[in-house]
Order: sequence, then C-alpha cells, then structure tokens
Amino acid sequence: MDDYHPAFRRRAGDGPVFSSRKCPNGPGLKHSCELPFGFVWTPMSPSNSCNVAIEKVDVQETNLPPILCLNCLCYLNLYAAYEEATGFWTCPFCQTKNVAPSELFGTETSISPAMISPIVEYRQKIDARDTSSPQSYVVIIDANLPSVEAHAVAESVQNLLLKQVERTKQPVTLVLLIFESSVSIYQLGIAGLVSADVVQPDLDDDGVNMKNEEEEILEEEARQARVPLRSYYSEIHQEKDFESFKLCISAVFGLQTQEPPVKSLSRKEILRRRKQERLNREKGNIVNEEVGSPWVNKKKISPELTQRPPRCTGEAIQCALEVASFSSLKNSSSRVLLFTNGCPNLGNGNIVRVDKRPNKSNTADVIDHPAMMQALKYFEALGKEALESYCIGIDVFLSGVGSLGLQAYQALVDPSGGYALPYDSFASNQFKADLNYVITHTHVPQNQDKTVENINSIDGCIVDVRMSDFITASHVVGAMEVCNENTETSSKSSILSNERAAFAMGASLSAKRGLVTNNLPSDDLLADTLTRVRMGRYDPLSTLSFMLRVDEVFVPDDDKYAFFQCIVRYVDQDGRDLVTRVSTYRLPVAVSIHDFLDSMDEEVVPVVLGKEAVFRSIIGRDDEEAIDALVVDTDRVEMLAFEAQKDLDNTIHRISGAYRLIGLEVGTSHKDFVEEGGVSSAHSSLGFAFPPELADALHRLFHLRRGSMLSPGPVRSMDDRAEIRNLFLRLPLDDCLCMMAPSLWSSDAVPTASEALHPIPSDTMTLWDNRIIAADHHDCLFVWSGKATADATHDHIRKRCKEFLLERSKTRFPMPILHVLQEDDSMSRRFTSRLAPTHADPTEQQIAHFPDLAALTPNELAGLIDKFRFYEETVDASFRRWFWSIASASSNARYEGMSLCE
Repeated sequence: MDDYHPAFRRRAGDGPVFSSRKCPNGPGLKHSCELPFGFVWTPMSPSNSCNVAIEKVDVQETNLPPILCLNCLCYLNLYAAYEEATGFWTCPFCQTKNVAPSELFGTETSISPAMISPIVEYRQKIDARDTSSPQSYVVIIDANLPSVEAHAVAESVQNLLLKQVERTKQPVTLVLLIFESSVSIYQLGIAGLVSADVVQPDLDDDGVNMKNEEEEILEEEARQARVPLRSYYSEIHQEKDFESFKLCISAVFGLQTQEPPVKSLSRKEILRRRKQERLNREKGNIVNEEVGSPWVNKKKISPELTQRPPRCTGEAIQCALEVASFSSLKNSSSRVLLFTNGCPNLGNGNIVRVDKRPNKSNTADVIDHPAMMQALKYFEALGKEALESYCIGIDVFLSGVGSLGLQAYQALVDPSGGYALPYDSFASNQFKADLNYVITHTHVPQNQDKTVENINSIDGCIVDVRMSDFITASHVVGAMEVCNENTETSSKSSILSNERAAFAMGASLSAKRGLVTNNLPSDDLLADTLTRVRMGRYDPLSTLSFMLRVDEVFVPDDDKYAFFQCIVRYVDQDGRDLVTRVSTYRLPVAVSIHDFLDSMDEEVVPVVLGKEAVFRSIIGRDDEEAIDALVVDTDRVEMLAFEAQKDLDNTIHRISGAYRLIGLEVGTSHKDFVEEGGVSSAHSSLGFAFPPELADALHRLFHLRRGSMLSPGPVRSMDDRAEIRNLFLRLPLDDCLCMMAPSLWSSDAVPTASEALHPIPSDTMTLWDNRIIAADHHDCLFVWSGKATADATHDHIRKRCKEFLLERSKTRFPMPILHVLQEDDSMSRRFTSRLAPTHADPTEQQIAHFPDLAALTPNELAGLIDKFRFYEETVDASFRRWFWSIASASSNARYEGMSLCE
C-alpha cells in the first residue's frame, strides 16, 4: 500500500482514541465535570497508517486458536494474567479463569503477538467455493445528463474497471442501464453489437405509479422471472471489451467531442444561466434536445411533466437490483453505481410536486414533503433488501446546481454504507478522484451461499465493543446499524461462525482441567458488556463515535481500571481472508475530577460532542424510529438545528458551572480573577469559567455551532447541508476537526519566497490588506489575497499557498475544491463568512486573542474593523459574546436545552 492511500489519517489507525486517558471515578456526569467520556474509532483504517504497531497473525489452520473467554467472549490480550506452564489465563474483563494449550504461551507462537501488542490482526482463510467469480458492476446513467458529463462518467468507469482487472488479474462484469421516462437495460455484445430491453412504469397523469400492492407483487414476480432468462452482463478483460459500452453512450448522448475543461463559474454567471434556463422553460423552449436512440422507446407522459426532465429513478434502481441479484447468486459481489443530475420525479420514489394550476410551470426542483417521506421509506427498503438478500452495495453520484433531493439518495445508500455525493459537474477532477476511492478502496462482502456450511462466513462487517461491567455505551454515532439485542447478543448468536471452533476447543480443554463450562457464555454479562453493530461494507474511512457512562455498580475500592476491547471482522477485497482486528486498552480510574480533567484530549472531546449534536440536528433527540424522524420540511429542519444549538449551549453551560463549582470547592489558585468580559493581564477570564485544557475544543464547538451543519450558514442549500452532515457523522477524527473549524496560515506582512507559512486564528481580524492567507475547511481550500497584494509581485506567495494546501489535502475524500480569491471579489464571502467575527470584540480582547494585532497602527486597526461595518452582532455573535451569554449564572441555557451527554 503506497504512501498516498486516501484512508491515511492522523491517529485513525491507532485503535479507539479516547476523550480522556482516565476513566471518571464515579457514576453520573458530576464525576466528569459534565464532560463526555467516550472514544472515536476508525475500525478498518489501513494498518500501516498506525502509530501503534499492529501484530498480524496468519492462522495456519482454518480455525482460530482457543483464545476466547468462555464467559464474556473477549479475546486473549496483553492485560490477561497467565501461567505459561499450565496454560491457565484470567480474563481481565470478567475475572473468569480459562485455559489454552500451554505451548501457545511460548515465544513466536500463534498467540504470542496478543500478549505484547494492544492491536492484533488475525487472518483466517475462507473456504470459498468459487473464488474466481468476477466482481459485477451495474452502471445506471440518467439520460438527462449533458453529453460531456455522460462521456466523462463512461471514461472514468472504463479507466477504473481496467485498473481493477490489471490489479486483481480477474475480469469484471458490466451492465449498463440508461433511464428517463423509461428504463433501457442494455445487453452488451461482441464486436460492438448491443441490444436493449425497455421497462416502462405504468403512471397516472401525475407521474405516480398506478398499481396497487397486489398488482406490484404480481409484476415483481413476472419481472424476476424474466430478467434471469437473459444475461445482461458483459465480461471485461481488456479495453476492447468496452466497445459496446461506449457505443451505447454515444448513441444516447451523441459522439464525444473535444470540449475545453470545465472552469469554475462566477456567482454572476451562475445566476445569469439560471435565469436563462427559467426563461426558456417558461417559453416552452428546450435548449438541449436529447439525441434520439433506436433502442430507447420514449413513453408519452403527462403535459404537466413536459417542462422538466423525466426521471423514473426508483424503477431504474429496482431493475438494476434485479439484474445485480442474478449475479450475486453466483457467490459474487455486486456494485450498483447511479449517475444522475436531478431528483426522482416519476413513479416509485417520486419526490416532486406537480402543480396543475393554470400558467404554473412545473420544474424538477420543487420537493413535495409528503412525497419525500414516502420516498425515504421506499429507497431505504430497496437499500436494505439489496444488502441483506444479495450483498449488493449502492453508491450515487449527482451533478448540477438544482435541487437533488439528496436525502432520498442517502436513504438508498445508507444500508450498504454507500455514498451519495453531489458535484458541479462529472467532468471534474473531484468526481474522478472520489469515484476512484469508492470503487478501489471500498467493497461489500461477497455473497455467501446459505445452503453450504462455511465456518468462516460472516454477514457484513461485524463490530464488537466490550467494556468493563460498570461502563455502558450511551450514544453510538456512525455509518452502522446496532444489532438487535434479542437476537444478536444472546449466548448462542454472540459466538460468530468463525469463533465457534475456538470456543468449543477452549470449552473442551476447560472441562478436562476441571473448570466450570455450563451455561457459558453468560447472557447477563454479554447484555451488560457487549455492544455489537454491523457496518454495510469495508470502508477504511468509516468511523464510529461512542459516548460512555459509568454505572451505579461502580465500586471505587475495587474498580481501579476500565478495560475496553474493540473488535472488527471483515472479508478482504479478494474474498479469501477473514480479518479479525482486536484492539484492547486499559484506562486507570481517575483519582479526582482534577485528575480526570488533566487527562482530557482536546481533539476528541469536541468531535464526540459535535457528532452527537449533528446527529440530533438530523433526527432530533429520539432516534427510535430513525426513518420516521428524518424530516424534509424546511421549517422542521431549521427547528431541529436550533434545538441542537440549544443542546450544545446547555452542555457548555453545565460544563462551565461544574468547573466553577470545583474552583470554589478547592479555592482558585489565580489571584488576578476578573469578572465576566474583563481581561486579566496574566490569565484570560475564560480560564476561570471553562477548563483551560479544552480552550481549543471550545473554539471548535463555537465554529460548529455557527457553521452550516447546525445553522443555515452561508451559501448552503438543503442538499449541501445533508451532504456535509452525513460525511461529518462517518469520517475520521482528523477530517471532523477540519470540518468543524477552518485552519488558516499566512506569511509575514512582507514575505519572501523562502519563508514558511505560519498558523493564525480563524478569525476576521486576520484579514489584513497586506497578507495572503491559505485556508483549509475540508471541502474547500482558499487562497485569499488582501487588496495590497493583488499585483503580480506576490504571485509566488499565492503559488506556495496553493502547493501547501494541495499537498495537505492530497489524500482527502471527498476531494476539496480550491478557490483563489481577492479581497474585493464578491465570492470572497464564501471564505470570510466561515471566520469567527472577532471584529465585534473590544480592542484589548482582540489583541489578547491575536497578539499580532499589536503591530498595527490605530488607523490600520480601525480600517481593518471598518471592513465589517455592515455586521449585525445580534445575528452572528462573536465567540466571547456567545460564551458569556450562555456561561453566566443568569443564562437561560440551562433551561432551554438538554445536555449532549444525556
């Protein structure tokens, strides 16, 4: 694996990263100063991205060695006490005595790595019956795409599949579907010959499926009986095998032409084009006539729909799943890739309102909220059936600037852990890079034949988190599904198929040595200590966030340590090895609250709280019925975001109150304390109202609160917010830190080519006339130039800023967009609006926060502040005004929200 693997992340491969190096010393939030106790974990991060060495064990036999505790099913680890001569070992989680063959405890044995390393990776061979089954791809392309974008999709798919064939030395199979008001399933032949079957949904005048439930069942049975009779798959061995595929694309979208690269448009040009498109629709003009095709039979649709591009997206996906399921029956895995530039507006999954009033033109971007709720359930059911029945993974890529209904596509891809990513155009480098990651570095497990016993088969990627019995997981956030407690954590089902032989061997040895083995493992203990979740696919970036609580069963004199074991199991991309990665950690119990505070990690705390806040902004505080809680009504969306802001405020208020109370109990050590809003010469007043160890974390949470994930934010549509929220909930720690607050760097006021950039605060008071700033906010990179640096003599600095940002983000997913802005550009607000408005603070506080301001003359400082003379502080408060408004004893924050830790 090369150094540019897109899943390389700082701290991601080190196992679970805890919010504190110590466990709270009692139950309830009062023993943690109202702060969260939890961890962030990227289970499948590449092993060579770890700072902690991962010991790998290639299991020579098919079965694991007897390394499971018979009582709680934890794996043998470096914290287990053992007797090398007898083979007895004691589980650190439940104190149960177990036994293994004594010869295994020697040096350089199959279990010796587990005794020296916190992270161990076991690899078991899978008894696959048909390892040569090719990977199958079903490509769905929207016929409404512009020709240049359709050809860009085809070229990207071709290049990536050929690279896969070259890398794996195995062919892949390909199916092409093109849809608009009907779905054409192409049978790609040899020597450039193609044919297609056309599926047309039965629709009423509003573009809605007319069939009742019984008729849909009969049609489904008929379709399933018809599709397998004819194989649509074309086997790809080399480039010439794509001739039929390219012929279909050219027939529908026209011949590929040499067009200039897509350039970023100014805001003025985008608005002009949107206005022209609207005028064309009102006049009934069709600007881009679709190229006719001898294979696509267009169905007449209602006049109400003629002014918008028709998309029977639900029907196209259903057809694709039926075709893909035929391949999955052959012990293969299938991927469905959808490329579209609009929301579903025909048939099942339609989310668009049809307005029949006179002189009202219908467009494809008016989302109907009741229809969206039905579409969410429909697409979620399709996604679950695809994964659970056939191990089919689905990913969606969207282009264009109109409303896309991204939530509906997210409901479709979420069950399989897929992505729904929007782009300005498919003819962009960002799209090509992201498609490469999705195809090359993620995969769904191969479908296992249920009729054949396979001792090493598992269903998806199974994640177990075991903890000491006095700790419980209270919140879990990520791209996963919590397994049903009644079926997945019973004593029988908790032992997975690849562990049964090891458990049986250990039980047999224990019985022979006189140890009790009846009624093991313990159902009660598993219910108290095991949390099991299932992830839809192998994705090295997929991350989980756990918030934990100490229960009343905690005994201070006995419980000196808290133990954690995190296990992930997945099948590798070749389908030959089952990987079990075991991470085991021990945290000491803090002696006091001060001891706990001193051990806090200021990077993990804001991410744990931030993920919970964003999660609540999507579905609210009660997630029992997640799909019913998802809302698409704009007012309801804003209300939930507002409630999430209030919950964040309440959390900060409670942390501040608890911290001040601690100071009163032990007596403050700072004699120069001043009242709220004042400035101390030695210490900031903030240090008396909030743990100084978490000052940076507090600023990140402020940026999160005012950013687009928890507030409307600048230039963010509903689709943009849905995308960034979904990514924030599933990406690793380092990505989330970058998403919460922008990072800024600048050269000196009069820089030279050899000078390095240095970090500066992400505040408005850094926007000096004579500075060039490089900024990174995950999805966007900025090079901003003050008005005194617009001439060509500063181009070398701008070049260095570009190179710095591109190098920093070279492995990022999704690939960010680079913006080069001048201070006087109208689009510069895209950058400046992301900065904290410190210009609203008093001058002495500005200088205390950013000492470089002391170098400015009074006129220069006044001119800098005057840049923001149209600022309204009641709408966008500065950090200090926000903090003191919620941290003061008289604040209503304590009553208006609910702690994110509850």
